Amino acid sequence: MGYCIEQQASQFFVKAQAAGPVGNLLIDYHYRPSFDNRGNIDGVEFCAEKLHYEFEMFQEIAPFVRDGSFIEMKGEDSHAWRWVFRRGKCYKINPLWPAPSCENSLGKEVLELLDLCLAA
Repeated sequence: MGYCIEQQASQFFVKAQAAGPVGNLLIDYHYRPSFDNRGNIDGVEFCAEKLHYEFEMFQEIAPFVRDGSFIEMKGEDSHAWRWVFRRGKCYKINPLWPAPSCENSLGKEVLELLDLCLAA
């Protein structure tokens, strides 16, 4: 059984210095990292069907992931969420509707709101 999920969008970046161990962990959880010509991870693609323990894994790698990176998912029941990387941590949030486009990551307003929540 299990809960089926599908990746909808992402912006994801890890510097080359941490790309090896982070990339290996992503692969272990069925995520395919892509690399730029400098060895940085510049993207990630989910390559399975079922939700596992991604959130725990994302919390582990969060200190190495660029602020503002995100992975947006949609479940078999159409529930959508984003894993958002901010200040060395990973957060699971429901996207605001209408959802910001991938081109502007989460959008400045959403990141400011998250910063306000973290400061409280």
